[in-house]
Amino acid sequence: MSRKKILVVDVAAQHSGGAAILKEFFQYVCRYGQNYEWMFLVSVVQLDVPDKCADFIKVEYHTEMKKNLLSRIHWEMKDLRKVIPDFIPDVVLSLQNLMVNIKNVPQIVYMHQSLPFQDIKRFSFLKSDERASAFQQHLMGYLIKKSIKRADGVIVQTPWVKDAVVKKTGVSPNKILVSSPSLHIPDISKKSRLYKDVYECEKPVLFYPALPLPYKNHLKLLQAQKKLREQKLDIRIVLTIDKADAKAKELCKYVNDNSLDVVFLGYLKKEELLEIIKHTILVFPSYIETVGLPLVEAQIFDAVILVSDCPYAKDVCQTYEKTIYFNCFDELSIAEGIKRGIELDKNLKRKLQYAIPGMYKPEVTWKKVVDYIEEISCG
Repeated sequence: MSRKKILVVDVAAQHSGGAAILKEFFQYVCRYGQNYEWMFLVSVVQLDVPDKCADFIKVEYHTEMKKNLLSRIHWEMKDLRKVIPDFIPDVVLSLQNLMVNIKNVPQIVYMHQSLPFQDIKRFSFLKSDERASAFQQHLMGYLIKKSIKRADGVIVQTPWVKDAVVKKTGVSPNKILVSSPSLHIPDISKKSRLYKDVYECEKPVLFYPALPLPYKNHLKLLQAQKKLREQKLDIRIVLTIDKADAKAKELCKYVNDNSLDVVFLGYLKKEELLEIIKHTILVFPSYIETVGLPLVEAQIFDAVILVSDCPYAKDVCQTYEKTIYFNCFDELSIAEGIKRGIELDKNLKRKLQYAIPGMYKPEVTWKKVVDYIEEISCG
């Protein structure tokens, strides 16, 4: 009996979240996907096929792809068609939020861009620091919604996103699968503590791992830090931002002008990020997220979580007792949340053992996706 053919397309993945999703799914397929024949179409993300998987997994690289929508459209109209005669799929899985230009084949869209589906903020093309977010919210949002309506199946990562997609597109809830992102926690128990001098100090230390994007809300966090200092409470905030990043210019100026204790670490490897989460209070003032994986990682390490009172946070932290919510648009509310978090952390004894919650284990999350692919392939 011949194996069904699954075409996985993610030429859009370059780095960060999109690349992580692609790599994690590929790793799952290498371990458990032998009942199907797989073709992965990617651009720059390196996927190494193990020798034992060479008979059922192929990877094609389309490095001519550029990081813009026009380049993707051109590639789909011209080059994608060249692939199909050699690999006629039974199902197409697009990991890049949009359907691809393949007709008469069932398609599933894995949608992990929440900007078009939130009502908290409407980004403007007229503001230079909001243009990238406005593009994702309005132009890409239009295309994503159109794809969701046309697709045979849709996968999202959280219940709030599913509810928002149903509300914004009118599609049936039965068309949408909720599958949490998979989580990999490397063993850091024997790792050297590279950042010991960062988080071991007399002050309370708060950690915020996030890119310098407008909706990540860094400036409001720093304004709360200033308010706390005016109240004679001095804290240290650790950020995963590079000072040299042009998007960080305003933040650096605010820190310098107000002499705040802020550490800019830049990009961190997963092991480094987890080391700091394990020894600090996690603060998360972002107001737009699909999931916010550091919130899950902080729970695994029994850390106090200070987070925006937003739908994504309620989905992820609803059963975690060490969560304190604040109004992310009010620095006084954030400051009050920080004070409560510091008091909670003083009396906290963290667990020595940790385990990934079942719903975030790769063998659970990606199995749901593969089972869904099988369901769609059977009509």
